[in-house]
Amino acid sequence: MKQWQSWLHNIFLRTDRWDELDQSNQRHKYTFHFILGCLMISLFTPIIAYLVDDMFLSRTTTLIGCFLLAGISYLLIIFGIEHTVKQLQEQSKRITLYEKQVVALARHREQVHCYIHDLKNHLLVNEAGHGQSGMEPAHDEPIIEPSPNTLEILIEIKTNQAKKRGVSFVFLSDRMIAHRLSHRDIVCLFGNLFDNAINAAAKIKGGKVDGYAKCIKGMVIIRMINSSPLVLFYRGLPMRRKNFGMGYGISIIRTIVKKYHGNINYSQQDKRINLDIILYPSIMNTSRGESNEMSCV
Repeated sequence: MKQWQSWLHNIFLRTDRWDELDQSNQRHKYTFHFILGCLMISLFTPIIAYLVDDMFLSRTTTLIGCFLLAGISYLLIIFGIEHTVKQLQEQSKRITLYEKQVVALARHREQVHCYIHDLKNHLLVNEAGHGQSGMEPAHDEPIIEPSPNTLEILIEIKTNQAKKRGVSFVFLSDRMIAHRLSHRDIVCLFGNLFDNAINAAAKIKGGKVDGYAKCIKGMVIIRMINSSPLVLFYRGLPMRRKNFGMGYGISIIRTIVKKYHGNINYSQQDKRINLDIILYPSIMNTSRGESNEMSCV
């Protein structure tokens, strides 16, 4: 039964690929057409013989009429099937195209949402930075660093956000990071890291987020540990349950890590996600210096 189903599938549902079928499928196609023609002849022969029995027509005329009716019926059936198959194929193509457009729009919407999210982080940091820079220092306190530290401001903002969601957030930073990474990269990288960790920890009662970032010999080392329910991993990165694949937040993190010639590692154990990132800003600065020298020459 399955073999006959495969034959019918190759004959009807793959008519646009008959040239690509192997010789065995070609023989199956011709065999089916021959059997269908014989069935048409055997069906119409007794009918016509019964109808012309009282008309005293010759046997030759009867056979010719049977063959004509059988051939016409055969052609009508074949053309009808092929027309139906073509319509189904066109409808399938339209559905596939519509699905691709829907997926593209969904990805674009998610990407725009991610950009808006990063923009909110930038605005929060800038507002907090302007507020701190507008404060007048005491006369007996010298100004060590006129501009506020971007990462420290971001940590303070995310600590308050995590507290509202019942998450303990503790992250230690190195003030030298502000001199290693750009303001935009700090907000995009740490903003997405903090938000992902807080969102994961908020799913567990009493969730925690701990970590640090420090500079060692030209490297920026980032370590984060956050509590999280069981998650699936795809190519070493957390995967969404509803939407298969990586989110744009992780994609932005990977882009910045790649920009600084670094690497990122995820692991999970005992309902905790461990994240380790190493960046090499000195390599990027060296390559920039070489490119600037080449451009000057």
